[in-house]
Amino acid sequence: MGAGRRTRRRADHLLDYGIQPSAWIDIDPRKIGNRIDGVPVVSPDALVQTPRPFVLVYVANHGARDLIRADLSSRGLRPGEDYLRVG
Repeated sequence: MGAGRRTRRRADHLLDYGIQPSAWIDIDPRKIGNRIDGVPVVSPDALVQTPRPFVLVYVANHGARDLIRADLSSRGLRPGEDYLRVG
């Protein structure tokens, strides 16, 4: 989760190992619908279209982390099993 420059810098180490995200998830309507290095930027609602998503949450802003955790929990996703906070 997160499609900003800071998030992408944090994810660089995964990209260096060839691990490519299937999507960047963001809430900013100006980013949703764009592509970053060929990878689509989607809203969190796209998670329901993935049978068993695994989400890496790179957003580290204190208030945003709580909102993201609440949103992922409301979608039935569990920390440590379906998502990790890595930012």
